[in-house]
Amino acid sequence: MNRFYLNIILAVFSSHFAIGQTYNWERITDSTKHILGANSGWEYTAFAGVNYSYKLPFKIPVFIQTGLSIPFGNNVADDFKYNLGLGGEMYSNKGFHSILTLNALYKRYASELVTLNQVGLDIKTLNGLYKLKWFVATEIGLELGLSTHFKHTETYKQFIYAEVEDGWYKPLSAGIINFGVQGGYSFKQSDLIFRIGYFKTITSSVNVLIPYYATLGYNLKIK
Repeated sequence: MNRFYLNIILAVFSSHFAIGQTYNWERITDSTKHILGANSGWEYTAFAGVNYSYKLPFKIPVFIQTGLSIPFGNNVADDFKYNLGLGGEMYSNKGFHSILTLNALYKRYASELVTLNQVGLDIKTLNGLYKLKWFVATEIGLELGLSTHFKHTETYKQFIYAEVEDGWYKPLSAGIINFGVQGGYSFKQSDLIFRIGYFKTITSSVNVLIPYYATLGYNLKIK
């Protein structure tokens, strides 16, 4: 992949937003089945998202989770991010919980010049203190773009490069690591959640213009 295409990928997908389901793991019980969530904030851009989680019938809390996020002002068909994966408790002791999540990602970006579709992987670990009324935890995440498909428009071919080729570029195309803190206050059937942290691109020496994120979210547990 030449430098031109690499710069496009890093510019577009480093300006995307992350998805993350967050719960108060101390309040997850056998009766918890469904969790609906919504969040909004700044993660490279102002965004809004929704997510859903279903608790699997295991002895330890494990969720199938999915979510969709879009930047403000964009058509969801042109620019969005979707995730599907698992999140579960790896360790717990006297209110301390360690959590691991693994999600497959799909991103889409469309402009007057090119449409990009990317598949990737997101891995996150959470470690913190969870109580019935509140929680606070650290988060470390790694997002990798595994392959990106390019579809150039006629405008691009006419005015920039007529011989450009469409198709999949399979090598690792983007990588982002984040470090942050999250916390929340819990009610009987819901959680109010706040996240703040820092992003760093690991496949480029140039980081994004505003490498910080802050989000506010709400979860509703349904039996």
